[in-house]
Amino acid sequence: MQKELNHKVRKCFNEGIYNVARYTEIVLSIIILIVIALAGIRLIFTITEIPIMDMDIDFFTTFLANGLSLVVGVEFVKMLCRHSAQTVVEVLMFATDGSGTYETITNTDRCDRDRNPVCHQKVSDDRG
Repeated sequence: MQKELNHKVRKCFNEGIYNVARYTEIVLSIIILIVIALAGIRLIFTITEIPIMDMDIDFFTTFLANGLSLVVGVEFVKMLCRHSAQTVVEVLMFATDGSGTYETITNTDRCDRDRNPVCHQKVSDDRG
């Protein structure tokens, strides 16, 4: 009798924790979607505020990084809502592809020798 009661209590407790976690995921998904929507609106306003002739590689790099971050956020929310292997793989694909693309572009742009004199600096060892 005691074991059966403990099992029922444990099962009820586990179900309660599961439900709290599930509803917490839903609330976090809603909050993340609101932030993504606001960031998307801000991204659109950024595009409209800058004249076309001022849109250079740095602007494109920043725009691409911000856009890919929004896509990763949307995929993350999808993963929270649908617990499947496919959504997890999609999030990982976007996250790794987005960060790799961004890093490649920014590192190439950062060491553009014509525009960035920092790449020409040599490290000297003054310790003797």
